[in-house]
Amino acid sequence: MTRLDVIRHTTFIQTGYALLEVFVCVALGLLVFAHFKTTTAEYVVIASISLVYIYMIRLIRDLDNPFDYNPDGSVSGAADVSYFPLTEVKKRLELNIPDAKNNL
Repeated sequence: MTRLDVIRHTTFIQTGYALLEVFVCVALGLLVFAHFKTTTAEYVVIASISLVYIYMIRLIRDLDNPFDYNPDGSVSGAADVSYFPLTEVKKRLELNIPDAKNNL
């Protein structure tokens, strides 16, 4: 539980995000100003590389906090770690507690 708490409260360095976003903006800007032989190739290359870069930024942000759940317990990201082992242990302990009280 302590390790989960440390992972949850440790965030990626904000300057790392800033550098990543600057890199992506510069790369996409260079792609926009580059000259391609055909406009179809230009649209395909710019769209595909933009998609990959934007997806990677979103994935890195999602992986930064793998225990980021909404207050109601629902998953807020695609890469969140499931709590099911902890809930299963809690259920088992709750089932065994009444038996332990009867044996005393």
